[in-house]
Amino acid sequence: MKLGIYKNTLILVTFFISSNIFSLDIFQSINEAKALKEINDINYPQQEDAFTKFTKDFTIEFVYSSKCGFCHKLSYVLNNLQKNNKIRVESITADGGFIQGFENAVYSEKFIKANNIKAFPTIIAKDNNNQRYLIAEGYLSENELKSNIETLLEYVSGGRYE
Repeated sequence: MKLGIYKNTLILVTFFISSNIFSLDIFQSINEAKALKEINDINYPQQEDAFTKFTKDFTIEFVYSSKCGFCHKLSYVLNNLQKNNKIRVESITADGGFIQGFENAVYSEKFIKANNIKAFPTIIAKDNNNQRYLIAEGYLSENELKSNIETLLEYVSGGRYE
């Protein structure tokens, strides 16, 4: 009988200790998540500064074909960037057709040949001196596009790495 009581007490004590250790682990995870969020919050204004600089110094040229599915998909990403980051986007249509949100596109075979455009969509950054930098050929997500823009800004500001 006494052995059963000790056994039950041992089980309860073990359960109590393990549940407290588990709860400490949960609080540790929550604290780590809060710390990570604070780090991200600190980094976010730097991204804002990068887009503010990009907006002042660059315009995106969106070269597309109206028959290209990836071009239509990328148009949503670019519209979102225009709306949320105030980035200027000029559009050039390769076939004379239009994509929703870019109905004011310029049709220019001369531009496509002069800039050696081979793939659609193509994203180019044009600075205030009309210097052009290729950002991407083909579809990319908004995060990838933002990353490419940040890399471009590092490159033009002399932070080029090889």
